[in-house]
Amino acid sequence: MATVLATIARGIGASTVCEGLVLGLLTGFAFVALHAMVKAIYEGRGRWIVRANGGIGIIGHAVMAVIVTTWA
Repeated sequence: MATVLATIARGIGASTVCEGLVLGLLTGFAFVALHAMVKAIYEGRGRWIVRANGGIGIIGHAVMAVIVTTWA
């Protein structure tokens, strides 16, 4: 994941904390939250599980994107 984020960050020219945060929120929603939603629907779990798992994933992805963007 970090390699993909670093490649995307370099490709779009992101270099600040704010740009990294936006990148992390968008890619976190695209990669993590949608995966959690599909998994929860397949397993028959409730919406609160989707929100919890997706939210944690988005936050983690945003933090990772900020670190990768400012480091590179």
